[in-house]
Parts: sequence; structure tokens; C-alpha cells
Amino acid sequence: KKYSGGIKHFLTDEMKKFNDFSTEEIGILKGNFLKTIVLINKQFGDMPFAKYRVNENGEYKRMSTFNVAVFDAVVVPFYNLVVQDKNTNVSYNEFKALFANVEFFSSVETSTNDVTKVKTRINKGFEVIK
Repeated sequence: KKYSGGIKHFLTDEMKKFNDFSTEEIGILKGNFLKTIVLINKQFGDMPFAKYRVNENGEYKRMSTFNVAVFDAVVVPFYNLVVQDKNTNVSYNEFKALFANVEFFSSVETSTNDVTKVKTRINKGFEVIK
């Protein structure tokens, strides 16, 4: 939500803040992250961050096994569920259907650090992962 452009500066600034966290705060973040990854693996299986292209026949062709922009779209909504202590029964196929959405696909395809594209892919992730 705080990202407004300049990924390198944004990440540097955020990491500086984390350096001031207590051991307890870091432990909580670590625990939530690990719970998030376990939940993602449970719901989405072994390639939850793969990128797909939908061809003219409506078939999904995997383009990569890991895409950092797809990672954003998956991890942020799942992390939110963990922090709120909520579960989900969303299937990977429901999420994968986002690749047929032109706006979502564009947000994970090029200029992925663009503020609008970051927000688009995360918001689309939230629409499915709830």
C-alpha cells in the first residue's frame, strides 16, 4: 500500500525500518511469513508463482515456474489471511484464471515495478484469494 515508485529506494527504506525491529517483532514477521508459505503450498501446490499465457483456444501455457510479480499477487493476499487468522478454500485454478484477464496479465508481463501494475496485480489477487 505504501509503494509509490522507485522499487530500489522503497525496499531500502523498508529494510532500514526492519533493522530497528526488536527480536520479538522479527520473530512475529518470520512466523507469519512461514505460515503464509505453508498455506500457499497447501492451497496452490508446488508451483504457486508460475506465470501462464492463455492461448486463443483458452489453454494455459506455463511461461515460467517462478515470476516475482506473480509472487506479489499471491503472497500479499495470503499473508493478509494469516495476519487476520482466516482460512481460504481458493483453488489454484481459480487464481490461474486471472491470467486470462488482460489487465492482470499485463501487470505481471512488463514494467512490473510500475506503481499501477503493482497495485493492479495485488488487488486482482485479493479479488480471488479471500
